[in-house]
Amino acid sequence: MDQSGDSAPSVRKRTRATADQLAVLEDTFAVNVSPNSKLRKQLAEQLQMSERSIQIWFQNRRAKVKHIQKRAQMKMHHASIRAQL
Repeated sequence: MDQSGDSAPSVRKRTRATADQLAVLEDTFAVNVSPNSKLRKQLAEQLQMSERSIQIWFQNRRAKVKHIQKRAQMKMHHASIRAQL
C-alpha cells in the first residue's frame, strides 16, 4: 500500500509544462503539427521532458485545434440557420 492509503501502485503525479517549455512547444506546433520521432527526441532533450510527454502534448494540441474548428463550424452553421429565419 502506498502512502495515500489505496492499494494501487504508486501513481505519478501529473507534471505541467513550464511557460518556457510551452512557448517552445507552441512555436514548434506552429511550424509542424506532427513532428517525427527525431524532432520529438530533440525537443525532449532541449526541454528536459520525456519523448512520450512531447508526443502526448502534440496529440492533445491537435485535438484542441480540431475541437476549436468544430465549434467554429457549428457557430457558423447556427448563424446561417438564424439568418434564414
